[in-house]
Amino acid sequence: MTELGLSRYLQRIDYQGTLTADLPSLSGLVARHTQSIPFENLNAFMSLPVDLSADSVMNKLVVEGRGGYCYEQNALFRDVLMSLGFEVIGLAARVRWGVPPEVQTPASHMLLILTLSDVKYLVDVGFGVTTPSVPLRLDSRDVQVTAHGNYKITEEQGYYELAFEQSRGWQTLYQFNLEPKQDADYKVFNWYVSTHPDSVFVRNLVAARIAGQYRYTLRNREFKRYQGGELLDVTTLTTPEQVIVCLRKQFNINAPEALRSKLAALFDDSLAKAG
Repeated sequence: MTELGLSRYLQRIDYQGTLTADLPSLSGLVARHTQSIPFENLNAFMSLPVDLSADSVMNKLVVEGRGGYCYEQNALFRDVLMSLGFEVIGLAARVRWGVPPEVQTPASHMLLILTLSDVKYLVDVGFGVTTPSVPLRLDSRDVQVTAHGNYKITEEQGYYELAFEQSRGWQTLYQFNLEPKQDADYKVFNWYVSTHPDSVFVRNLVAARIAGQYRYTLRNREFKRYQGGELLDVTTLTTPEQVIVCLRKQFNINAPEALRSKLAALFDDSLAKAG
């Protein structure tokens, strides 16, 4: 990442701290990134390309003020960390969040592992509703308490599992090993999740953001607000315009004009099924 690109990124997330390759700087960057750059899949939902080139990701998430999903979010954050001298690699995880035990899932979610003074940290700024707002110690088997919920990492024979605590108990987010992935791997994963008709990101509008002590999520017509692992309230949006306003006010996303026609079809389908 160029010096100008880093400067624009730091302005985008309103980062005010010092910048050295240490844990306080890492923690500050994770906190500001997750509060400032929303998780969203508008391009895939609108059948538009999701370009993972460094220039395209920088332009979309930083210059245009949009958001993105895991490949965009974590690729951008990886480039920022590397430019600051952090030792970081990209991995792939099998998402288990909301997936029945008998259903197989591919290793398609991008996450980062960062090493500081021989200690490895899991860093993931792109998991949407349960994105960790702090680095998580990979070697700890204790509950890792954060301002936005509690996490736990377990390991068995080189395979790791990240879980999140909810009122109904611990829910697995994803499973992974420490085999590094290349950008070519993410390119293949990205093609599937952004174009395949069975992909959740093609079939649904999704957005998420951390705002102060709360988490906000939007899935199609439902806007939800969480505190920690607890759901506080649900608002059902009744018109495409309400979705546009929600994206702008709650997620700081100025939606492309093309989204309106896609939302009209979404609401038509919802009404038809309700009838």
